[in-house]
Amino acid sequence: MQGKTHFMIGTAAALFILQPSELPVLVAGGAAAGLGSVISDIDAGRSSAGAEAVKVIAVSVMLSVSVILADMYLNLGIYEKLILRGSSHSAAVTPVLLFLLLCSFGMLTPHRSFMHSFPAMLLLGGCMYLLAPGLALYFVIGFASHILLDLLNKKGERLFYPFRKGFALRFCHADGKINSLLLAVGTTALVIAVYTSIPVQQTMQLVHNGVPLQEAMDLIRSGASVELIVGEVSRMGPLRFTEYLMKILHFVTDSSQLGFII
Repeated sequence: MQGKTHFMIGTAAALFILQPSELPVLVAGGAAAGLGSVISDIDAGRSSAGAEAVKVIAVSVMLSVSVILADMYLNLGIYEKLILRGSSHSAAVTPVLLFLLLCSFGMLTPHRSFMHSFPAMLLLGGCMYLLAPGLALYFVIGFASHILLDLLNKKGERLFYPFRKGFALRFCHADGKINSLLLAVGTTALVIAVYTSIPVQQTMQLVHNGVPLQEAMDLIRSGASVELIVGEVSRMGPLRFTEYLMKILHFVTDSSQLGFII
């Protein structure tokens, strides 16, 4: 399937299944699910897709940078609450290095082999657990959704790597009409998942009860960023919020920039 289809469905699935109750988890969990949903195709460098692996890396970097910027400027506390958790900064180094080492190995393997296997899902998920336990399931769900979607294609996946047997349902092509349908469903599902999430709904209720925008702006300066973010969302309403989110998603997944077909 196309990378943007994997991203939409994987992220939406994780948010619907895990139902994050705090904004830091919603933001970081969504990013972790998005990373898990596309990281498998880092092995595309060994296939006819060639340079598409670079685009996977670009998406991964963009997700990481987005979370870092959100944490810095919106004071979400993602690093302290979900990663640092009272331990030393050096504690995060080992799982990150292991994650990168596994991905480097995956880049050297044939397409739809190691990086499309259950062992890879468990190993990378384990690294994510060591780094941020609260985000590990988001990553694993995103990764699992990628494997399930690619089972619909004609090229087999070596799910039990290093065993060579490939599995495929041979139901559709990676870039055909089914992919377009799944992309539409995934995009719609992601919009609904974010809009109906607990943090967004709770804060919309807060704004509905009379918290003015200016006060929300004062709150964000003191670290309470939820009121500002969802205060804007509540003023937009569902339709305008959907339009706004779609513009962001279009920019991220634009075929001329980061859209890719695997």
